[in-house]
Amino acid sequence: MNSIKKNYIYNTLLQILLLIVPIITTPYLTRVIGAEGLGVYSYYFSIASYFVIFIKLGIDNYGNRTIAEHKNNQLELNTSFSELIYLQFFLGGIIVTIYIVYAFCFSSDRKYVLLFLVLVLSSCFDITWYLSGMEEFKSISIRNAAIKLLNTTLIFLLIKEENDVFKYCLILILGSLVSQIIAWPLVLKTTKLVKVHIKGIIKHLKPNLLLFLTVISVSIFKIMDKIMLGLMTSGKMEVGFYESSERIIHIPSILVVSLGTVMMPRISNMIALHDNSYKKIFFTSIMFSMAISSSITFGIMGISKEFVPFFYGAGFERNELLFLILLPCCPFMAFANVIRTQYLLPNHRDKDFLISGILAASVNLIANFIMIPMWGSVGAAIATLLAEIIGCIYQAFVVAKELDIKKYIKYSIWFVFLGIIMFICIYFMHFTFCQSLILQIVTKIIMGTLIYVMGSIIIIYILSKESDEEVYFFIYSIKSLFIRFRLKS
Repeated sequence: MNSIKKNYIYNTLLQILLLIVPIITTPYLTRVIGAEGLGVYSYYFSIASYFVIFIKLGIDNYGNRTIAEHKNNQLELNTSFSELIYLQFFLGGIIVTIYIVYAFCFSSDRKYVLLFLVLVLSSCFDITWYLSGMEEFKSISIRNAAIKLLNTTLIFLLIKEENDVFKYCLILILGSLVSQIIAWPLVLKTTKLVKVHIKGIIKHLKPNLLLFLTVISVSIFKIMDKIMLGLMTSGKMEVGFYESSERIIHIPSILVVSLGTVMMPRISNMIALHDNSYKKIFFTSIMFSMAISSSITFGIMGISKEFVPFFYGAGFERNELLFLILLPCCPFMAFANVIRTQYLLPNHRDKDFLISGILAASVNLIANFIMIPMWGSVGAAIATLLAEIIGCIYQAFVVAKELDIKKYIKYSIWFVFLGIIMFICIYFMHFTFCQSLILQIVTKIIMGTLIYVMGSIIIIYILSKESDEEVYFFIYSIKSLFIRFRLKS
Protein backbone atom coordinates (compact mmCIF):
# COMPACT_ATOMS: atom_id res chain seq x y z
CA MET A 1 0.00 0.00 0.00
CA ASN A 2 1.39 3.39 -0.98
CA SER A 3 2.57 5.74 1.77
CA ILE A 4 0.16 8.53 2.71
CA LYS A 5 3.13 10.84 3.19
CA LYS A 6 4.51 10.13 -0.29
CA ASN A 7 1.09 10.40 -1.90
CA TYR A 8 0.51 13.70 -0.16
CA ILE A 9 3.91 15.00 -1.26
CA TYR A 10 3.28 14.00 -4.90
CA ASN A 11 -0.21 15.47 -4.95
CA THR A 12 0.89 18.62 -3.13
CA LEU A 13 3.77 19.18 -5.55
CA LEU A 14 1.29 18.88 -8.41
CA GLN A 15 -1.10 21.31 -6.75
CA ILE A 16 1.77 23.75 -6.14
CA LEU A 17 2.66 23.55 -9.83
CA LEU A 18 -0.99 24.17 -10.68
CA LEU A 19 -0.73 27.21 -8.42
CA ILE A 20 2.54 28.50 -9.89
CA VAL A 21 1.39 28.24 -13.51
CA PRO A 22 -1.50 30.75 -13.14
CA ILE A 23 0.80 33.05 -11.17
CA ILE A 24 3.17 33.01 -14.14
CA THR A 25 0.62 33.08 -16.96
CA THR A 26 -2.17 35.30 -15.61
CA PRO A 27 -0.21 38.60 -15.62
CA TYR A 28 0.89 37.81 -19.18
CA LEU A 29 -2.61 36.86 -20.36
CA THR A 30 -4.33 39.84 -18.73
CA ARG A 31 -1.98 42.12 -20.66
CA VAL A 32 -2.19 40.22 -23.98
CA ILE A 33 -5.77 38.95 -24.39
CA GLY A 34 -7.25 41.03 -21.51
CA ALA A 35 -10.28 40.48 -19.32
CA GLU A 36 -12.49 40.01 -22.39
CA GLY A 37 -10.31 37.19 -23.73
CA LEU A 38 -10.16 35.41 -20.37
CA GLY A 39 -13.92 35.83 -20.14
CA VAL A 40 -14.45 34.15 -23.53
CA TYR A 41 -12.47 31.08 -22.45
CA SER A 42 -14.17 30.93 -19.05
CA TYR A 43 -17.67 31.30 -20.55
CA TYR A 44 -17.39 28.53 -23.16
CA PHE A 45 -15.41 26.29 -20.81
CA SER A 46 -18.23 26.61 -18.28
CA ILE A 47 -20.82 25.53 -20.86
CA ALA A 48 -18.73 22.55 -21.98
CA SER A 49 -18.18 21.62 -18.33
CA TYR A 50 -21.89 21.01 -17.88
CA PHE A 51 -21.86 18.42 -20.66
CA VAL A 52 -18.79 16.83 -19.05
CA ILE A 53 -20.69 16.61 -15.77
CA PHE A 54 -23.45 14.60 -17.46
CA ILE A 55 -20.89 12.20 -18.93
CA LYS A 56 -19.13 11.53 -15.64
CA LEU A 57 -22.13 11.77 -13.30
CA GLY A 58 -20.64 11.23 -9.82
CA ILE A 59 -17.90 8.85 -10.92
CA ASP A 60 -14.98 10.99 -9.69
CA ASN A 61 -16.03 10.30 -6.10
CA TYR A 62 -17.99 7.07 -6.59
CA GLY A 63 -15.35 5.43 -8.79
CA ASN A 64 -12.54 6.52 -6.47
CA ARG A 65 -14.32 5.00 -3.48
CA THR A 66 -15.36 1.80 -5.31
CA ILE A 67 -11.85 1.09 -6.59
CA ALA A 68 -10.38 1.76 -3.13
CA GLU A 69 -12.80 -0.74 -1.56
CA HIS A 70 -12.02 -3.50 -4.10
CA LYS A 71 -8.33 -3.00 -4.82
CA ASN A 72 -7.31 -5.90 -2.55
CA ASN A 73 -9.18 -8.36 -4.80
CA GLN A 74 -8.00 -8.43 -8.44
CA LEU A 75 -11.16 -10.10 -9.77
CA GLU A 76 -13.45 -7.57 -8.12
CA LEU A 77 -11.12 -4.76 -9.21
CA ASN A 78 -11.24 -5.83 -12.89
CA THR A 79 -15.00 -6.19 -12.79
CA SER A 80 -15.67 -2.86 -11.04
CA PHE A 81 -13.33 -0.95 -13.36
CA SER A 82 -14.87 -2.51 -16.48
CA GLU A 83 -18.44 -1.84 -15.36
CA LEU A 84 -17.68 1.79 -14.53
CA ILE A 85 -15.70 2.61 -17.68
CA TYR A 86 -18.34 1.00 -19.93
CA LEU A 87 -20.96 3.12 -18.17
CA GLN A 88 -18.80 6.21 -18.79
CA PHE A 89 -18.38 5.34 -22.50
CA PHE A 90 -22.11 4.78 -22.92
CA LEU A 91 -23.03 8.09 -21.31
CA GLY A 92 -20.26 9.80 -23.27
CA GLY A 93 -21.73 8.68 -26.60
CA ILE A 94 -25.13 10.11 -25.70
CA ILE A 95 -23.88 13.42 -24.32
CA VAL A 96 -21.40 14.06 -27.16
CA THR A 97 -24.27 13.61 -29.63
CA ILE A 98 -26.40 16.11 -27.71
CA TYR A 99 -23.49 18.57 -27.60
CA ILE A 100 -23.08 18.38 -31.41
CA VAL A 101 -26.79 19.11 -31.85
CA TYR A 102 -26.41 22.09 -29.48
CA ALA A 103 -23.38 23.35 -31.42
CA PHE A 104 -25.12 23.36 -34.79
CA CYS A 105 -28.64 24.31 -33.76
CA PHE A 106 -28.50 26.52 -30.66
CA SER A 107 -25.04 28.04 -30.12
CA SER A 108 -24.36 31.72 -30.75
CA ASP A 109 -20.66 31.20 -31.62
CA ARG A 110 -20.24 27.84 -33.34
CA LYS A 111 -16.48 28.22 -33.73
CA TYR A 112 -15.78 28.19 -29.98
CA VAL A 113 -18.50 25.69 -29.15
CA LEU A 114 -17.12 23.16 -31.66
CA LEU A 115 -13.61 23.74 -30.34
CA PHE A 116 -14.76 22.79 -26.85
CA LEU A 117 -16.27 19.60 -28.29
CA VAL A 118 -12.72 18.19 -27.96
CA LEU A 119 -12.85 18.87 -24.21
CA VAL A 120 -16.18 17.04 -23.94
CA LEU A 121 -14.77 14.09 -25.90
CA SER A 122 -11.66 13.90 -23.72
CA SER A 123 -13.79 13.47 -20.59
CA CYS A 124 -15.07 10.13 -21.96
CA PHE A 125 -11.56 8.73 -21.46
CA ASP A 126 -10.84 10.30 -18.06
CA ILE A 127 -9.85 7.53 -15.62
CA THR A 128 -8.26 9.66 -12.94
CA TRP A 129 -10.84 8.20 -10.53
CA TYR A 130 -9.27 4.75 -10.99
CA LEU A 131 -5.73 6.00 -10.36
CA SER A 132 -6.90 7.89 -7.26
CA GLY A 133 -8.68 4.83 -5.89
CA MET A 134 -5.48 2.81 -6.38
CA GLU A 135 -3.53 5.65 -4.69
CA GLU A 136 -1.35 6.07 -7.78
CA PHE A 137 -0.77 9.74 -7.08
CA LYS A 138 2.79 9.68 -8.38
CA SER A 139 1.65 8.83 -11.91
CA ILE A 140 -1.21 11.34 -11.72
CA SER A 141 1.18 14.06 -10.61
CA ILE A 142 3.86 13.37 -13.23
CA ARG A 143 1.33 13.19 -16.06
CA ASN A 144 -0.51 16.38 -15.13
CA ALA A 145 2.69 18.25 -14.36
CA ALA A 146 4.16 17.44 -17.78
CA ILE A 147 0.99 18.56 -19.57
CA LYS A 148 0.75 21.75 -17.52
CA LEU A 149 4.37 22.68 -18.25
CA LEU A 150 3.84 22.02 -21.96
CA ASN A 151 0.69 24.18 -21.96
CA THR A 152 2.55 27.00 -20.23
CA THR A 153 5.41 26.87 -22.73
CA LEU A 154 3.00 26.98 -25.67
CA ILE A 155 1.11 29.93 -24.18
CA PHE A 156 4.26 32.05 -24.05
CA LEU A 157 5.38 30.91 -27.51
CA LEU A 158 2.09 31.25 -29.37
CA ILE A 159 -0.12 33.78 -27.56
CA LYS A 160 1.15 37.15 -28.73
CA GLU A 161 -1.86 39.42 -29.35
CA GLU A 162 -5.47 40.09 -28.40
CA ASN A 163 -6.82 38.00 -31.30
CA ASP A 164 -5.08 34.84 -30.05
CA VAL A 165 -7.96 33.84 -27.76
CA PHE A 166 -8.86 30.90 -30.01
CA LYS A 167 -5.28 29.59 -29.91
CA TYR A 168 -5.26 29.98 -26.11
CA CYS A 169 -8.40 27.83 -25.83
CA LEU A 170 -6.99 25.26 -28.26
CA ILE A 171 -3.78 24.85 -26.25
CA LEU A 172 -5.63 24.12 -23.00
CA ILE A 173 -8.18 21.81 -24.60
CA LEU A 174 -5.62 19.67 -26.45
CA GLY A 175 -3.61 19.44 -23.25
CA SER A 176 -6.64 17.95 -21.50
CA LEU A 177 -7.15 15.39 -24.28
CA VAL A 178 -3.51 14.26 -24.25
CA SER A 179 -3.58 14.00 -20.45
CA GLN A 180 -6.50 11.55 -20.55
CA ILE A 181 -5.07 9.38 -23.34
CA ILE A 182 -1.60 8.85 -21.85
CA ALA A 183 -3.07 7.53 -18.57
CA TRP A 184 -4.49 4.42 -20.21
CA PRO A 185 -1.30 2.35 -20.69
CA LEU A 186 -0.52 2.67 -16.96
CA VAL A 187 -4.03 1.60 -15.95
CA LEU A 188 -4.05 -1.42 -18.24
CA LYS A 189 -0.86 -2.67 -16.56
CA THR A 190 -2.68 -3.13 -13.25
CA THR A 191 -6.17 -4.10 -14.36
CA LYS A 192 -7.99 -5.60 -17.32
CA LEU A 193 -11.12 -4.79 -19.22
CA VAL A 194 -13.28 -7.88 -18.80
CA LYS A 195 -16.64 -8.95 -20.12
CA VAL A 196 -19.43 -7.82 -17.80
CA HIS A 197 -23.19 -8.18 -17.70
CA ILE A 198 -25.47 -5.25 -18.45
CA LYS A 199 -26.95 -5.62 -14.94
CA GLY A 200 -23.48 -5.08 -13.48
CA ILE A 201 -23.22 -1.79 -15.33
CA ILE A 202 -26.72 -0.63 -14.42
CA LYS A 203 -26.21 -1.31 -10.70
CA HIS A 204 -23.72 1.56 -10.59
CA LEU A 205 -26.18 3.99 -12.16
CA LYS A 206 -28.30 4.75 -9.08
CA PRO A 207 -25.44 5.57 -6.64
CA ASN A 208 -23.74 7.52 -9.43
CA LEU A 209 -26.90 9.52 -10.05
CA LEU A 210 -27.07 10.41 -6.36
CA LEU A 211 -23.55 11.81 -6.41
CA PHE A 212 -24.30 13.34 -9.82
CA LEU A 213 -27.03 15.47 -8.26
CA THR A 214 -24.43 16.68 -5.79
CA VAL A 215 -22.03 17.51 -8.61
CA ILE A 216 -24.78 19.46 -10.39
CA SER A 217 -25.66 21.41 -7.26
CA VAL A 218 -22.02 22.21 -6.52
CA SER A 219 -21.48 23.24 -10.14
CA ILE A 220 -24.15 25.91 -9.78
CA PHE A 221 -21.83 27.98 -7.64
CA LYS A 222 -18.62 26.73 -9.30
CA ILE A 223 -19.58 27.10 -12.96
CA MET A 224 -23.04 28.59 -13.32
CA ASP A 225 -22.00 31.91 -11.77
CA LYS A 226 -19.71 32.55 -14.76
CA ILE A 227 -22.43 31.62 -17.24
CA MET A 228 -24.89 33.90 -15.45
CA LEU A 229 -22.33 36.71 -15.42
CA GLY A 230 -21.87 36.29 -19.16
CA LEU A 231 -25.62 36.31 -19.81
CA MET A 232 -26.71 38.98 -17.31
CA THR A 233 -23.95 41.55 -17.93
CA SER A 234 -22.76 43.25 -21.09
CA GLY A 235 -19.82 41.47 -22.75
CA LYS A 236 -17.46 39.05 -21.03
CA MET A 237 -15.42 41.57 -19.01
CA GLU A 238 -17.20 40.89 -15.69
CA VAL A 239 -16.58 37.18 -16.27
CA GLY A 240 -12.89 38.01 -16.79
CA PHE A 241 -12.69 39.93 -13.50
CA TYR A 242 -14.37 37.09 -11.64
CA GLU A 243 -12.35 34.33 -13.35
CA SER A 244 -9.01 36.04 -12.75
CA SER A 245 -9.84 36.59 -9.07
CA GLU A 246 -11.18 33.08 -8.57
CA ARG A 247 -7.87 31.63 -9.76
CA ILE A 248 -6.16 33.24 -6.79
CA ILE A 249 -8.65 32.03 -4.18
CA HIS A 250 -7.75 28.47 -5.13
CA ILE A 251 -4.30 29.04 -3.62
CA PRO A 252 -5.33 28.51 0.05
CA SER A 253 -7.32 25.42 -0.85
CA ILE A 254 -4.50 23.67 -2.70
CA LEU A 255 -2.95 21.87 0.29
CA VAL A 256 -6.40 21.12 1.72
CA VAL A 257 -7.73 19.64 -1.51
CA SER A 258 -4.51 17.68 -1.89
CA LEU A 259 -4.96 16.19 1.58
CA GLY A 260 -8.59 15.27 0.90
CA THR A 261 -7.71 13.68 -2.44
CA VAL A 262 -5.05 11.50 -0.84
CA MET A 263 -7.01 10.60 2.29
CA MET A 264 -10.37 9.63 0.76
CA PRO A 265 -9.25 6.33 -0.84
CA ARG A 266 -7.14 5.46 2.23
CA ILE A 267 -9.99 6.08 4.69
CA SER A 268 -12.48 4.30 2.40
CA ASN A 269 -10.16 1.27 2.52
CA MET A 270 -9.78 1.57 6.33
CA ILE A 271 -13.57 1.64 6.76
CA ALA A 272 -13.96 -1.36 4.45
CA LEU A 273 -11.48 -3.19 6.73
CA HIS A 274 -13.37 -1.98 9.87
CA ASP A 275 -10.40 0.04 11.13
CA ASN A 276 -11.80 2.79 13.38
CA SER A 277 -8.48 4.51 14.06
CA TYR A 278 -9.21 6.97 11.22
CA LYS A 279 -10.95 9.37 13.65
CA LYS A 280 -7.62 10.55 15.04
CA ILE A 281 -6.45 11.16 11.49
CA PHE A 282 -9.66 13.08 10.85
CA PHE A 283 -9.00 15.50 13.72
CA THR A 284 -5.42 16.08 12.57
CA SER A 285 -6.70 16.76 9.06
CA ILE A 286 -9.16 19.36 10.37
CA MET A 287 -6.47 21.17 12.35
CA PHE A 288 -3.93 21.05 9.54
CA SER A 289 -6.48 22.22 6.96
CA MET A 290 -7.66 25.17 9.02
CA ALA A 291 -4.12 26.24 9.90
CA ILE A 292 -2.95 26.18 6.28
CA SER A 293 -6.08 27.72 4.74
CA SER A 294 -6.25 30.52 7.34
CA SER A 295 -2.59 31.48 6.95
CA ILE A 296 -2.69 31.74 3.15
CA THR A 297 -6.22 33.21 2.98
CA PHE A 298 -5.64 36.12 5.31
CA GLY A 299 -2.07 36.54 4.05
CA ILE A 300 -3.24 37.13 0.46
CA MET A 301 -5.99 39.44 1.71
CA GLY A 302 -3.37 41.40 3.62
CA ILE A 303 -1.29 42.12 0.50
CA SER A 304 -4.25 42.58 -1.89
CA LYS A 305 -3.85 46.39 -2.19
CA GLU A 306 -0.35 45.97 -3.60
CA PHE A 307 -0.75 42.56 -5.25
CA VAL A 308 -3.66 43.40 -7.59
CA PRO A 309 -2.04 46.31 -9.49
CA PHE A 310 1.32 44.51 -9.56
CA PHE A 311 -0.08 41.14 -10.69
CA TYR A 312 -2.88 42.10 -13.09
CA GLY A 313 -1.84 45.52 -14.37
CA ALA A 314 -4.13 48.43 -15.20
CA GLY A 315 -7.88 47.93 -15.53
CA PHE A 316 -8.28 45.20 -12.89
CA GLU A 317 -8.93 47.44 -9.86
CA ARG A 318 -12.20 45.55 -9.26
CA ASN A 319 -10.20 42.46 -8.28
CA GLU A 320 -9.04 43.95 -4.96
CA LEU A 321 -12.62 44.00 -3.70
CA LEU A 322 -13.26 40.55 -5.18
CA PHE A 323 -10.26 39.23 -3.25
CA LEU A 324 -11.67 40.51 0.05
CA ILE A 325 -15.03 38.85 -0.66
CA LEU A 326 -13.94 35.56 -2.23
CA LEU A 327 -10.95 34.65 -0.06
CA PRO A 328 -12.95 34.27 3.19
CA CYS A 329 -14.64 31.31 1.44
CA CYS A 330 -11.47 29.27 1.91
CA PRO A 331 -11.62 28.37 5.64
CA PHE A 332 -15.23 27.24 5.15
CA MET A 333 -14.17 25.24 2.08
CA ALA A 334 -11.34 23.67 4.07
CA PHE A 335 -13.52 22.58 6.99
CA ALA A 336 -16.21 21.18 4.67
CA ASN A 337 -13.65 19.43 2.46
CA VAL A 338 -12.34 17.35 5.37
CA ILE A 339 -15.86 16.39 6.48
CA ARG A 340 -16.83 15.47 2.93
CA THR A 341 -13.75 13.53 1.79
CA GLN A 342 -12.80 11.94 5.10
CA TYR A 343 -16.17 11.13 6.62
CA LEU A 344 -19.30 11.56 4.48
CA LEU A 345 -18.08 9.94 1.25
CA PRO A 346 -16.03 7.09 2.82
CA ASN A 347 -19.05 6.23 4.99
CA HIS A 348 -21.43 6.28 1.99
CA ARG A 349 -23.26 9.32 3.37
CA ASP A 350 -23.98 10.49 -0.16
CA LYS A 351 -27.46 11.81 0.64
CA ASP A 352 -26.12 14.18 3.28
CA PHE A 353 -23.53 15.43 0.83
CA LEU A 354 -26.28 15.88 -1.77
CA ILE A 355 -28.50 17.91 0.55
CA SER A 356 -25.61 20.20 1.52
CA GLY A 357 -24.91 20.80 -2.16
CA ILE A 358 -28.55 21.54 -2.94
CA LEU A 359 -28.81 24.01 -0.05
CA ALA A 360 -25.63 25.80 -1.08
CA ALA A 361 -26.63 25.85 -4.75
CA SER A 362 -30.09 27.21 -3.96
CA VAL A 363 -28.64 30.05 -1.92
CA ASN A 364 -26.08 30.77 -4.62
CA LEU A 365 -28.62 30.74 -7.46
CA ILE A 366 -31.07 33.06 -5.68
CA ALA A 367 -28.29 35.42 -4.62
CA ASN A 368 -26.89 35.48 -8.16
CA PHE A 369 -30.25 36.43 -9.65
CA ILE A 370 -30.57 39.28 -7.16
CA MET A 371 -26.98 40.55 -6.98
CA ILE A 372 -25.43 40.07 -10.44
CA PRO A 373 -27.73 42.61 -12.17
CA MET A 374 -26.87 45.16 -9.46
CA TRP A 375 -23.17 44.53 -8.83
CA GLY A 376 -21.89 42.19 -11.55
CA SER A 377 -18.86 40.17 -10.50
CA VAL A 378 -19.03 41.56 -6.94
CA GLY A 379 -22.57 40.19 -6.62
CA ALA A 380 -21.42 36.77 -7.88
CA ALA A 381 -18.59 36.81 -5.31
CA ILE A 382 -20.99 37.55 -2.44
CA ALA A 383 -23.27 34.73 -3.63
CA THR A 384 -20.34 32.31 -3.68
CA LEU A 385 -19.33 33.25 -0.13
CA LEU A 386 -22.88 32.70 1.15
CA ALA A 387 -23.04 29.31 -0.60
CA GLU A 388 -19.76 28.10 0.91
CA ILE A 389 -20.87 29.13 4.41
CA ILE A 390 -24.22 27.33 4.09
CA GLY A 391 -22.63 24.15 2.71
CA CYS A 392 -20.06 24.03 5.49
CA ILE A 393 -22.62 24.63 8.27
CA TYR A 394 -24.94 21.90 7.01
CA GLN A 395 -22.18 19.29 6.64
CA ALA A 396 -20.98 20.04 10.16
CA PHE A 397 -24.55 19.77 11.46
CA VAL A 398 -25.28 16.33 9.97
CA VAL A 399 -22.15 14.72 11.44
CA ALA A 400 -22.43 16.41 14.85
CA LYS A 401 -23.94 13.28 16.46
CA GLU A 402 -21.06 11.04 15.39
CA LEU A 403 -18.17 13.51 15.55
CA ASP A 404 -17.32 16.10 18.16
CA ILE A 405 -17.75 19.12 15.88
CA LYS A 406 -17.72 21.55 18.83
CA LYS A 407 -14.25 20.34 19.76
CA TYR A 408 -13.02 20.67 16.17
CA ILE A 409 -14.31 24.25 15.99
CA LYS A 410 -12.99 25.07 19.46
CA TYR A 411 -9.41 24.16 18.57
CA SER A 412 -9.25 25.05 14.87
CA ILE A 413 -10.84 28.50 15.32
CA TRP A 414 -7.62 29.62 17.02
CA PHE A 415 -5.88 29.52 13.65
CA VAL A 416 -8.67 31.57 12.07
CA PHE A 417 -8.34 34.25 14.74
CA LEU A 418 -4.58 34.23 14.25
CA GLY A 419 -5.10 34.74 10.52
CA ILE A 420 -7.43 37.69 11.13
CA ILE A 421 -4.85 39.30 13.43
CA MET A 422 -2.18 38.85 10.75
CA PHE A 423 -4.49 40.36 8.10
CA ILE A 424 -5.25 43.45 10.19
CA CYS A 425 -1.58 43.98 10.94
CA ILE A 426 -0.29 43.83 7.37
CA TYR A 427 -3.28 45.19 5.41
CA PHE A 428 -3.03 48.62 7.02
CA MET A 429 0.78 48.71 6.99
CA HIS A 430 2.52 51.08 4.59
CA PHE A 431 6.28 51.14 4.50
CA THR A 432 7.49 54.54 3.34
CA PHE A 433 10.98 53.18 2.68
CA CYS A 434 9.56 50.81 0.02
CA GLN A 435 9.13 52.75 -3.20
CA SER A 436 7.96 49.82 -5.35
CA LEU A 437 4.97 47.50 -5.13
CA ILE A 438 7.14 44.39 -5.16
CA LEU A 439 9.12 45.60 -2.13
CA GLN A 440 5.86 46.39 -0.32
CA ILE A 441 4.57 42.89 -1.10
CA VAL A 442 7.75 41.10 -0.03
CA THR A 443 7.99 43.12 3.21
CA LYS A 444 4.37 42.39 4.08
CA ILE A 445 4.83 38.68 3.34
CA ILE A 446 7.82 38.53 5.68
CA MET A 447 5.94 40.40 8.42
CA GLY A 448 2.83 38.24 8.00
CA THR A 449 4.86 35.02 8.05
CA LEU A 450 6.60 36.03 11.28
CA ILE A 451 3.28 36.91 12.93
CA TYR A 452 1.61 33.65 11.91
CA VAL A 453 4.54 31.37 12.70
CA MET A 454 5.04 32.86 16.18
CA GLY A 455 1.31 32.71 16.85
CA SER A 456 1.15 29.08 15.69
CA ILE A 457 4.00 28.11 18.01
CA ILE A 458 2.08 29.61 20.92
CA ILE A 459 -1.12 27.77 19.89
CA ILE A 460 0.68 24.42 19.57
CA TYR A 461 2.38 24.95 22.96
CA ILE A 462 -1.01 25.60 24.60
CA LEU A 463 -2.55 22.55 22.88
CA SER A 464 0.34 20.35 24.06
CA LYS A 465 -1.00 20.78 27.62
CA GLU A 466 -4.31 19.15 26.67
CA SER A 467 -4.93 15.51 27.67
CA ASP A 468 -7.34 14.74 24.81
CA GLU A 469 -6.19 11.72 22.74
CA GLU A 470 -6.98 13.30 19.35
CA VAL A 471 -5.24 16.56 20.29
CA TYR A 472 -2.23 14.54 21.45
CA PHE A 473 -2.13 12.71 18.09
CA PHE A 474 -2.17 16.07 16.27
CA ILE A 475 0.71 17.44 18.39
CA TYR A 476 2.63 14.18 17.94
CA SER A 477 2.19 14.46 14.15
CA ILE A 478 3.51 18.04 14.19
CA LYS A 479 6.52 17.06 16.30
CA SER A 480 7.27 14.08 14.04
CA LEU A 481 7.26 16.29 10.96
CA PHE A 482 9.55 18.80 12.68
CA ILE A 483 11.99 16.06 13.80
CA ARG A 484 12.13 14.58 10.29
CA PHE A 485 12.75 18.04 8.84
CA ARG A 486 15.64 18.66 11.26
CA LEU A 487 17.18 15.27 10.54
CA LYS A 488 17.03 15.85 6.77
CA SER A 489 18.50 19.33 7.23
